[in-house]
Amino acid sequence: MKFYTNTYIDNILNNTIDGKYLFHYLFIITYIRTYRFKDRRYSKDDFVPVNIKTLRKLISHDHTIQFVKELIDLGLIETNNIFSRKKHISTGYRLSKEVLNYKFYIPEETDEKLNNKIKRVYDKLKLKVIEDDSTGYGYVTECMEDLVIDKELAYTELTHLDEDTKEVAELAIDNFEDKFCTVDKTGNRLHNNLTNLYSPLRKHLSYKGEKLVQGDIRNSQLIFLYLLMRECSIDDEELDKFRDVVCDYGFYEFFAEKMGVNLTEELRKEFKINIFEKLLFGSNKTELSETEEIFKREFPSIFYVIRSIKTHNYKDLSIMLQRKESQFIFSCVRRLDKSIPLFTIHDSIVTTVGNEQKVFNALILEFYTNFGIKPKIKIEKFA
Repeated sequence: MKFYTNTYIDNILNNTIDGKYLFHYLFIITYIRTYRFKDRRYSKDDFVPVNIKTLRKLISHDHTIQFVKELIDLGLIETNNIFSRKKHISTGYRLSKEVLNYKFYIPEETDEKLNNKIKRVYDKLKLKVIEDDSTGYGYVTECMEDLVIDKELAYTELTHLDEDTKEVAELAIDNFEDKFCTVDKTGNRLHNNLTNLYSPLRKHLSYKGEKLVQGDIRNSQLIFLYLLMRECSIDDEELDKFRDVVCDYGFYEFFAEKMGVNLTEELRKEFKINIFEKLLFGSNKTELSETEEIFKREFPSIFYVIRSIKTHNYKDLSIMLQRKESQFIFSCVRRLDKSIPLFTIHDSIVTTVGNEQKVFNALILEFYTNFGIKPKIKIEKFA
């Protein structure tokens, strides 16, 4: 377990608290600081949800609430005081601006007793996931234990990054040996040290000395949108046309042709922004972009189903697609059945070099057997 502190924190804690609990306070600070590495939706300015019940299991049943209150009173952390048991909302906390003005470091000393307690709790949570492996999450979590990163080489990748991106990437490298796993109950995605790792660092990973390779579903969100639309009342002709465009012709090529333009990489990015940020994952707008107008004209029923799904909450469609994605990926993991090391990065499956054909075959077979389609699968080494 890595604890983080800085000179501002040191000056306050060393003069106010009982020294034997120093690392209990530092753990709370570390927990809040590293939360956004484990959940990339949060920035350092956001209040992150902290379940006090979980925190008490990790550090102290009797004193945790007192520790948190003292950190607030000392001005080291802040809270939004929002809590709802009914809505499953935990109180949010963040580090104060004064704390964030100072550079963090890892103390040379540590609290081995507290370390061991935290490790036991986390190991118990991981073991529960591993033992209950009906979903496939367990086998991936088990394989993660032997996944390592070359820290020295990884740090060399960070010199050109902005400070905020660099900080999150450093947290990922620092804590890579402390494996965590969480299942997002909203989208059913498995999150761990690999899924949250800054992408260019993947080439510095290895599993028992072997390098890694990824089987990636091209245009995966559009593929899973097609599978979702199969469950809706869409005209067969329109649905087949959408399938052909997504799986065979090329979605962005299709739109470029309709607009009468040459498909450049920049234009592809523009299409992607319009489709993903506006059509799929943004709130419904009255004024449509050119790409959305074309989508509406070419796939009217699908367009209106998408709008309908997002009526009450624009995030509902992305959640449904994440569930489709997770269900599919882990059905492939179960199909591969522990014959090779397996890892997942949401819409892709990772294994060791030499086993990529097995992953490719599993993805293709799962799509064809269950849905009668053959999307494009890209095999790519982490290099």
